[in-house]
Amino acid sequence: MEYMGHTHSSAYLAAQPKFGNIPGASGVAPVKPTLNTEKNFNASYTSVSPLQRSEANMDWNVPEANGGFDASYVTNRPLTSQERSTEDNDLYQVTSGNNTVLCDLQTIKVSPEFAALRNGVHVRYAPQDWLTSNRSGYFASDRVRAGAELVRLDATRLCREVCDKTKNNQAESTKRLGDRMEEVEHWKKELQNELDSMIEENRAMEKMFGCVEKSLAETEEPLNIAQRCLIEREKRSGIDLVHDNVEEELLKEVDTIKRVQEDLRQHVSDARNQAAMNNGIIEELEQDVRNKFAALKRDTAGFNLRNTSRGLQHFNGIEHTDNTISDPETWLKYTCDKIQKSQAMRAASRGVRDSIQQLLQKQAEALVKQWEATNHAFSVRLREYMDAKHKLETHLARVLQEIFDTEKSLEMLKKCLLDKDAPLKVAETRMMMRSDRPGMENCKDKAQHKLVYEIHEIKWSTDDLKAKIQETEDALQHLLRTKMSLEEDLAVKNNSIFIDRERCMGLRNSYSMAPRAHCC
Repeated sequence: MEYMGHTHSSAYLAAQPKFGNIPGASGVAPVKPTLNTEKNFNASYTSVSPLQRSEANMDWNVPEANGGFDASYVTNRPLTSQERSTEDNDLYQVTSGNNTVLCDLQTIKVSPEFAALRNGVHVRYAPQDWLTSNRSGYFASDRVRAGAELVRLDATRLCREVCDKTKNNQAESTKRLGDRMEEVEHWKKELQNELDSMIEENRAMEKMFGCVEKSLAETEEPLNIAQRCLIEREKRSGIDLVHDNVEEELLKEVDTIKRVQEDLRQHVSDARNQAAMNNGIIEELEQDVRNKFAALKRDTAGFNLRNTSRGLQHFNGIEHTDNTISDPETWLKYTCDKIQKSQAMRAASRGVRDSIQQLLQKQAEALVKQWEATNHAFSVRLREYMDAKHKLETHLARVLQEIFDTEKSLEMLKKCLLDKDAPLKVAETRMMMRSDRPGMENCKDKAQHKLVYEIHEIKWSTDDLKAKIQETEDALQHLLRTKMSLEEDLAVKNNSIFIDRERCMGLRNSYSMAPRAHCC
């Protein structure tokens, strides 16, 4: 019978027996343990337990002050058979100093299976290992708790910093929005003032147009005649639409008619261009004012937003979207440039109005002289038209005769080509008939060679005839195109003669030019 607490390599101790508690044990002397370390064991053993254990073949160096065992009491040998028999119904006595403590625990018998498992090779932990494990757990707990405390404190600090930073950033953004609104409002007013001034200037320019039209009314008739002649001559077609001497004289006549009002006319054109530019500047100013009003409206709405405002929502990724096209410097420069450009336009517009108000005198003699020079140019040009017309008619008659001869030659070539069709059919039919000769009779004899040569010769002749027909047709087409060109040129000359003689000279002969005084 084995006792719980013993192995072949380790001895597990129990208290000494108390014989008074065991029936039939009176008068029996107590049996002491055979171990030589009883005294040291009794001095260090502070508690009674039958289940103390130690690792085999391992020295314990646990100080007694820590409640450990004395290593001198533990041996590396197994219990002897006498010691095992002595323990069967004994109780052990453990001494501590001068006091003797008796334990009433009886030995515990275990089954053979547990004894076999106990006697196997199993790891046994020392008390120091147990204490070390506990201390490690304490130290790990302290480290984890300290780390968690640092994380908690850092989280509290981070929340406070993030909250303060968010409030400061929002306050700074609100302040900058307010500053931006003041700046936009200031420049919007400046643009509006400049826009009002520009609109007033444009109205003055429109009034000047009425004065100019009244001043030009007295010279409109000769000017209209010259312009109508230019317009009528634009109806010339083809090669006659040329910048000839008549057109130059008509342009000079227009310039001469406008000499008195040359500066005024120039300023009228400048005034129209200036009015167009004024309208462009007005549109730009209006657009800029509208843009600033819209921006001011949005900034005002954003300035009034609070954390408790309604309609707030997330726009994921909006901070990464940069759709701005200017910075404060370019924005200010853009606005200032608009104002400066408008001011320059107003100054130029006032200069044009002052120039238009200048009175110019017309040179009547120069106008009459130019009028006569233009009529002479018309007469010369009409003689040239008539000479060109007669030459075109002569060349057209010659081309018509050549067309007639070429058509006759083409008919002859086509007839000759048609005549080659029957001989070609005969030769090809003969070749086909000879191809069906039986056996060795199908011989490539001289007749066969001649038939092949005949067919090739006819086809070569046919190709030559077709090429000549094509060449003749091309020549005929060239003649026809030349005929059409001559006819078109003749029609162009007739049209030009009609325009210059009937339309232009008819208008000019119906008007009597006399010196006139004009003023604005």
